[in-house]
Amino acid sequence: MIVAAAGLVAYSNCYQGQPFLDDFRVLGDLATEAVGPDGWVPRLLDRRWLGNWSFVIGFVAFGDGLPAVHAVNVAVHIAAAIVLWALVVRTLRLPVFRGRFADRAGGLATAVAALWVVHPLTTSAVTYLTQRYESQMGLFVLVAVWCVLRGATATYGRVGWYAAAVASAYAASVTKEPAVVVPAVVAVYDRLFLAGSWRAVVRERWPVHLGLLAVQAVFLPFALSTRGAPPPTAPEAAPLVSGSEGTGRPDAAVVSAGFSATGVTAWAYLRSQPGVILHYLRLSVVPRPLVLDYAWPVATGWWSIWPPGAVVVGLLGVTMWGVVRGAGWSVLGVWFFGFLAVTSSFVPIIDLAFEHRMYLPLAAVVAGVVLLGDWVLDGVAACTGWQTGRLKFGALGAAVLVLTALTYARNEDYHDEVRMYQKTLESVPDNDRVWNNLGAAHLVRGRDNEAAAAFREATRHPSPLKPFIHDLAWRNWLTVLERSRREELVLALTEYVAEEPEDLSRRFKLAQARVESRDAAGAVAEYRAAIGTATRTGTPLRDPMVFAHYAQALSDSGDPEAALAAAGRALDLRPDLPAAHNRMGQDLMRLGRYAEADPHFRTAAERQPQAPNGPQNLAVLRMYQGRPAEAVPMFREALRRDQKSVPALLGLAHALGESGQPVEARRAFGAAGQLAPDWPQKTVERAWRMSTHGDPRARYAAEGLRLARQVVAGVGDRDPGALDTLAAALAENGQFEGAERTARQAVEIARADGHIELANEIEGRRALYARRQPYRQPEPASR
Repeated sequence: MIVAAAGLVAYSNCYQGQPFLDDFRVLGDLATEAVGPDGWVPRLLDRRWLGNWSFVIGFVAFGDGLPAVHAVNVAVHIAAAIVLWALVVRTLRLPVFRGRFADRAGGLATAVAALWVVHPLTTSAVTYLTQRYESQMGLFVLVAVWCVLRGATATYGRVGWYAAAVASAYAASVTKEPAVVVPAVVAVYDRLFLAGSWRAVVRERWPVHLGLLAVQAVFLPFALSTRGAPPPTAPEAAPLVSGSEGTGRPDAAVVSAGFSATGVTAWAYLRSQPGVILHYLRLSVVPRPLVLDYAWPVATGWWSIWPPGAVVVGLLGVTMWGVVRGAGWSVLGVWFFGFLAVTSSFVPIIDLAFEHRMYLPLAAVVAGVVLLGDWVLDGVAACTGWQTGRLKFGALGAAVLVLTALTYARNEDYHDEVRMYQKTLESVPDNDRVWNNLGAAHLVRGRDNEAAAAFREATRHPSPLKPFIHDLAWRNWLTVLERSRREELVLALTEYVAEEPEDLSRRFKLAQARVESRDAAGAVAEYRAAIGTATRTGTPLRDPMVFAHYAQALSDSGDPEAALAAAGRALDLRPDLPAAHNRMGQDLMRLGRYAEADPHFRTAAERQPQAPNGPQNLAVLRMYQGRPAEAVPMFREALRRDQKSVPALLGLAHALGESGQPVEARRAFGAAGQLAPDWPQKTVERAWRMSTHGDPRARYAAEGLRLARQVVAGVGDRDPGALDTLAAALAENGQFEGAERTARQAVEIARADGHIELANEIEGRRALYARRQPYRQPEPASR
């Protein structure tokens, strides 16, 4: 009762804990499995079928609410602590100890179990939701050892106890892989406490040990799986890395170990583990600071390899010496090193250190500290004359209170992702995965600026062990910039490309960003560099959209002939690509080859029956051809496909006016004004740029004239700015008489309205038109 109560108090605030790392993927996959028609049926061929099934059956019974998951985790942990108490009690009362602990076995067992159940280090296997695999495995391991003990000391029913031990060992194995060491640990326990010699172990309980070995032999390939982990995929809510061991792996069967999963050699992993093990031991005694995600580096220097290695080898040597000599205390070393063997030896795992791996080994450390403390306090009491019981009770009570407070505080960290990741970064500021996950946590809360800063920081700390996280951090940062800070996108992509200049996908992203930022010349240069790299390296370019986007960049840079060639390459790769047909038609139209443009626009309209581009381009083509009546139904079709398309609505209004339907034209212009009140100013700017730009590649005479006429039709012929733009467009198209006449009208209106300076400017341009010269600006200008 004391142990259970202590556990309930320590974990009383864990139920508000949030998902972290692997939780998103594992819980999501298993919750989906639970809602299936046979969700409650265990999948016996999965590696961790019992661990998975405990989540699935919980979802079936209680729903997918996180508090229910936490409640089961706490129940598993407290059950494990109770079994630990029972195991310690019965062990200390065994004849091998000759009654040394008989009078205080219960008190010592209570101390061990209570300190273990409230220890903050266990939060990583209890409050961290998906690490139930670790705690559930620990529960079954403790039950297996306890059943062997009960069977060895029972006067009857031994076969049942031994069968339960094998069943529990099986349950541990199909929960998580470190249980593979159970036969060795049980054999040492049997030798030290039950049988007294290895010969007696074999003679008295060979069927039990054979059964334990048989169970583990079946699952050893799973424990030492060589299957690598593919790169992570981003969850739908936000592009984040969600994973601990094998970050964000899309496979549902979570695997803790994998020889090919890391890129770390067995020797590099092995030489790094002594430092990790000593860190675990320090946390066992001083559990601060606790770190969710270490990103522990591979040990490289002499000081980080050999001194820790010497200490750990020494501890191993002492343990083995104790086993050989039959010393009961050596079981603590076997327990500690045994259950760390899979994760802290030579088997490379993608993360070198994680605190939940100490769940079972911690019990050995706590037991050792309690027994040592018991001996020390006996000595203190003898020297001081203090009452032994009160001294021990006070020390235990203080320790339990301190550890409970620390555990309670650690559970608070799990309540908020942002706080947890920020606290983690205080200890490991160079951890790119934590920075990336912090960015994701900000992103789902709508804090784009904070998310961008965190993703940016993640890109500055690339992990040599997990290069996919670095690339994902880059993509996440770029996604945020594209969504809310587009002005920074090109600069960021330029840095992204500089990291790996030969990466074609990066160059194409930069090129497209330059297109969207209206840096056509820069986009063309990037596309040419990327295509040149592909040619030089022999990399085939099979994506037609690459050439469709390249064609757009060429067109925007004022080179429609080259754009036609690029669009043609896109159509060679995919003859029915609507984007390429639209691009081809627009450039043919710009070159005045209207008959050739027509079939391309028709093909695009047919291939994309919901997109407005095809019919709208056809309508514009009819306006160029002077057939506004035919353009009207085409603009209407574009609007049917996209009712909020302002360009289509303006085009329809203009076509209606030109085809003698002024009432409907005014109605359409009015609707456009409601959707985009600033459309006249924006359209004037575009028409002015296309008609007066100093670079001939940026001018588009026909479209500039169409847009200028559209504005005048919409705002009327009493706006001097619109008339000035129309005059410039007429002059660019060689219609100088009309240009001079329109400019003179604009001058008169400007003077009548008192805009003398504007009138003088337009008069200067009118004089150019009278000399049959179009107006040119040396630099792009807006109206």
